[in-house]
Amino acid sequence: MDEKQLSNKLLNKKDIIIRDVMDCIFNEKLKNEVTDEYKSKSKRDLDFIIDYLFEDTYFNDPGIFNDFSIWLNSLLKNLGLNENIIKITYQCIIKRLNNHFKEDEHKYFKNIIEKALEVALKTDIYEDTYITDDNPHISYAKTYLELLLDNNKIKANKLITEKALSEMEIDEIYLNIFQPVQKEVGRLWHLNKVSVAQEHYISSVTQLIMSQLYSHFLTVGGKKGTIVTTAVGDELHEIGIRMVADLLEIDGYDTIHLGANTPQSAIIDTLKVNNAKLLGISVTLPIHLQKMDELVKTIRKDQQLNSLKILVGGYALNNNINLWEKFKVDAYSHNAKDAVLKANELIGGMT
Repeated sequence: MDEKQLSNKLLNKKDIIIRDVMDCIFNEKLKNEVTDEYKSKSKRDLDFIIDYLFEDTYFNDPGIFNDFSIWLNSLLKNLGLNENIIKITYQCIIKRLNNHFKEDEHKYFKNIIEKALEVALKTDIYEDTYITDDNPHISYAKTYLELLLDNNKIKANKLITEKALSEMEIDEIYLNIFQPVQKEVGRLWHLNKVSVAQEHYISSVTQLIMSQLYSHFLTVGGKKGTIVTTAVGDELHEIGIRMVADLLEIDGYDTIHLGANTPQSAIIDTLKVNNAKLLGISVTLPIHLQKMDELVKTIRKDQQLNSLKILVGGYALNNNINLWEKFKVDAYSHNAKDAVLKANELIGGMT
């Protein structure tokens, strides 16, 4: 079976499959068991589920859909919803996929979904705080988070740009305050303790404060060569790759950060025009892994970029540490500090 062809067939049928599955869920199973709010979100949620099933099939890697299902079941529990919701949803997907695929194709999907559901129902996610006692600046991280949760951006800004900056280096602020706080906010959102609005607010304030720190390190970069950084797809969570770009700048590179949603052709043109030595790619959501695959394959076919090194990272790869090996890339980094180390290993000897 050609998994890539099957995954594209699934994607092409996604809209009609979602309508079919919703009919199964609400008319046959959960008609009186869920709130109107949940019903209004169901189409969006099913869209994500099918996208993750697509990525799992495309890469023939059950870890993708397993990890997503564990995360989804945990999220539903934290929202106070009964585990019957994920059971019935997955059962309806299996049932209705039978209407759109051949017997062997349906069996392939059924196997993925049933195994993922079994794993999800057995697994409890317990994430401890990311602001840990081994953090040398734990008090700063805690205070910074508390101020932002109170919507006090003025005090949070002063804490970093006045107090913290007088006591530590920029990279320490990034690695010991910004990075653990952003991860902690994500954990709190998953536990239903902060809202999406709060999460976005905290990220936007952190990015604003980061921009105020640029004048303290931008003149350092350039001696080691040029690195381009980007996030594939319509990623909303690109603060991690921005931190990587800044830390590389501090380490002596001239970084060109393109952010998310940059057209593939524009990324390639930027690499060529600036004679970049390395491309750093971040993928937060596994549903964007195929976009990274397409970008990497296009680059590898370009003779002008045959010496370019490619470093990848992000949440989508952190959850499945061997997944990066499926791509034609040179290395994977699990966090911002590791990204700098890997970049130096990859291009330290290049001229």
